[in-house]
Amino acid sequence: MLEEGKTARRFSTLLSGWAFCFKTLLDGRRQILNFLLPGDLVGVNSRILDAPDCGVEALTDLRLCVFGREQGQDLFRTMSALALNTAVLIAWQERTIDSTLLSVGRRSASERVAWLLLHLWRRAEALSLIRDGALELPVTQAHMADALGLSLVHTNRTLQALRRLELFELSGGWLRQVDEQRLRTLAQDFSAPVERRSLF
Repeated sequence: MLEEGKTARRFSTLLSGWAFCFKTLLDGRRQILNFLLPGDLVGVNSRILDAPDCGVEALTDLRLCVFGREQGQDLFRTMSALALNTAVLIAWQERTIDSTLLSVGRRSASERVAWLLLHLWRRAEALSLIRDGALELPVTQAHMADALGLSLVHTNRTLQALRRLELFELSGGWLRQVDEQRLRTLAQDFSAPVERRSLF
């Protein structure tokens, strides 16, 4: 969707689907910086800074609203509400990256996985993506490992251990029976949900 290290010619807002931002090292090791859900911005940092951006890869089919550089600047100049909503979305994405950094730097493996599942569940809930208590989750264990700085084997073992504690059910690409309170306690994540604003 967006090649790593290239300056985006345009930016967009994600209307539907899942994607993720990432950076890689020369030997191929990848760090996932953020998972993108509907309402998130793609490529805006590159357009504002006129500098290479992280890569963006789709996890599902996507629907986007795309802006050229001049078109976006004109919209922000003439529509103050749109500019404010964009600033809120950027701040929200920055907060998510801060939380990811805290996980990778200080949380244990169990705390990291608990935080990520809780984070994705709460975001999906705010977007009404959960149906009958279940969320179709396109994020694989490999994606989780790359987002949390863990090996794939360690991620798998940690997920199995948390499943045995009955903190959630995860099978066949579906996340169910999420015990939010216990996950919050384990992850030590007591932040209040941020009001989400959509560009449209």
